[in-house]
Amino acid sequence: MTEYDLYDLAAIYLIIREKPNEQEYSEVLSSVCRVLSDIENYRYVNALRIELAKIQTLKNKELFRFVFTENVYTHFHGVLKDERVFLTLLEATKQLSEAIRTSPEKAVALADALHNLPVNIADNNFQIPDDFWNREVSYYRDQWDKNFLLDQEKLFLRKKSSRKFHW
Repeated sequence: MTEYDLYDLAAIYLIIREKPNEQEYSEVLSSVCRVLSDIENYRYVNALRIELAKIQTLKNKELFRFVFTENVYTHFHGVLKDERVFLTLLEATKQLSEAIRTSPEKAVALADALHNLPVNIADNNFQIPDDFWNREVSYYRDQWDKNFLLDQEKLFLRKKSSRKFHW
């Protein structure tokens, strides 16, 4: 995934935050999960758009018109390859999908916590910034789910603590 795919993911989270009750969102998030589940997708540009364009009902949705524009880019800052980041985005998206099915209020809160994450990853050398855990995740945990992304956060903390001792 490139930074542009991450920007598309941020747009998807924002759309869901604004209108969490739309019928297509379950299918949209399933498509996002398919892309995130295949770590080899880091090799492809527009991976999310290509997958989402298969959902015919999105063609009539103004908010999703960006999906049907295949961009050609001449410059990339890099690509997302870190499996921990993929796994975190995948788990967050799965939980958002579940929230849409069970509680629109929870879905709004979760999409609100997540919508900046893809942009922050793109802007932070394809890593999750530390303040994401302390700000967005902490707030969401306080309100809805004290274990939200806890296992994923531990993956990042473990990696940092092991780095401290390398000379």
